[in-house]
Amino acid sequence: MENFYLALPIMLALGVVFVNGFTDAPNAIATAVAAKALSLRNACLLCGIFNLLGCFFFSLFSGQVIDTIFSIINLENTKSTYLCVISGLFTTILFGIIAWLLKMPSSESHALICSLLGATLVFGKGSIVKEALYIIICMIASCLLSFLIAFFIGRRNKNEKRSNLILTMCLLSAMHGAQDGQKFIASLMFLGSFMHTQSPVFEKLPLSILVSVFMLLGSLLGGKRIIETIGEKTSKINYSSAFSSDLSSILTICACSLFGLPVSTGNIRIFSIIGAGVSIKQPINKKTAGLALLISVLTLPFCFFIGYIICYMLQPIQAMI
Repeated sequence: MENFYLALPIMLALGVVFVNGFTDAPNAIATAVAAKALSLRNACLLCGIFNLLGCFFFSLFSGQVIDTIFSIINLENTKSTYLCVISGLFTTILFGIIAWLLKMPSSESHALICSLLGATLVFGKGSIVKEALYIIICMIASCLLSFLIAFFIGRRNKNEKRSNLILTMCLLSAMHGAQDGQKFIASLMFLGSFMHTQSPVFEKLPLSILVSVFMLLGSLLGGKRIIETIGEKTSKINYSSAFSSDLSSILTICACSLFGLPVSTGNIRIFSIIGAGVSIKQPINKKTAGLALLISVLTLPFCFFIGYIICYMLQPIQAMI
């Protein structure tokens, strides 16, 4: 039974990474695929490679996002922390699947953070309101910044080469790995410390490879639905608008990752595409953009509430761990 309690959170953590692969990671390649710069398969392979590079190098040289996650789940009681992690991971998977069924991009990183906040409330951890406001401010600021950068780049950028678009896609995939990959690495590193293991499997490089492989599998198996929404239904994509939105997303996510700000790469992508489209007067699908925005707004209360409920229901098993 003890092995089950150790294996369960690891399976759930990898499940979250896999779900992220078909709901969030495709955001990085959506514009390149929609603009027909690359095929879906080739774009996914490049995405997997650069997710690995971004995930590893940012976690190695700038682990600010990892520190942010640890600060949320750092409870005094180890067993309580274990239940919070289980609740957060399960809620994140549930939220990601619901969003995928709606063909909407979702932020598993925000879902994870919000559900962890809800779960820690069961054990009376303070500063919940402060941390929730911090997440909301980061989300709004990053989306506005992404929109503005894409708008101004789009006003100046008229023609782009295919090679430039492939380059920005690769860099954007690295930024996705740097931002979201660090959050999942933090969860797995915590599980390693919870099990009091010194296994090299729980070091940053092996975890970076593991996270990247599961993201790649998710992108290949289910990413097409999200790519259709981001790259085809939000705004009409050409090389120029694709490059503008990609570069805007890269700059925004890179800045947030360096300062340890937990942001949604999916939300940033949506607003960068809208900003690029507005700058060249491309029609925006208001229904798709509005639904994506609604899901982003509902992430916090939905995941917070479900995380709390699941953790509350799991309390009786705390004595069995």
